[in-house]
Amino acid sequence: ELKGKAAEKRKSSKFKQVLEKVAEVEKSAKRAEETGVKIMDEAKVASMSTDEIREVADANNKAVLATNQEAAEAQKMITALQIEAKGSSDSSKTAAELGKMQARLRKAEAAVTKFSGAMPEAVQKQLEIQAGIDEVDSKVKAAEAKVELAEKLAAEAEETPLTEIPKDGEGATDEVVMTAATPKSAPGKGATAK
Repeated sequence: ELKGKAAEKRKSSKFKQVLEKVAEVEKSAKRAEETGVKIMDEAKVASMSTDEIREVADANNKAVLATNQEAAEAQKMITALQIEAKGSSDSSKTAAELGKMQARLRKAEAAVTKFSGAMPEAVQKQLEIQAGIDEVDSKVKAAEAKVELAEKLAAEAEETPLTEIPKDGEGATDEVVMTAATPKSAPGKGATAK
């Protein structure tokens, strides 16, 4: 009688563990669905940056993988209980309870399956488009920085106008050197102020 009670207690404990594991799988599947919905919603994806899309896709993949791993663990536990229950007197009751747990597992796995694998084609296209936009945007910003620098240099040039100084310092040549107007050139530098 004591052995029977101990065996019943072990069985009850294992059932409790399996129920908890199935509940974990269901919670994990819910999280995977929530992240999956974000990546499947084209309107939301259209408003995201490339990095945000990748973040959401990565979170979705992790949630799907976690759900699948937890489901595999739960299935192993259920299978072990089914094997144990085969020889017992209440095997039909146990089989029915384990069958309910397996049905819950299958439902959770089915919910996650539609969000696993590659991103939808529309999302992949959006990601490519967004990457192109991001690249163009960075090029525009770089060009704007160059324009700003050119404007700064032009303003400086207006403040110090250029003057013509003969290249050889003699005054009558075809070549002319342009230099910024400065006070008298230092002697020995090749040009003299007139």
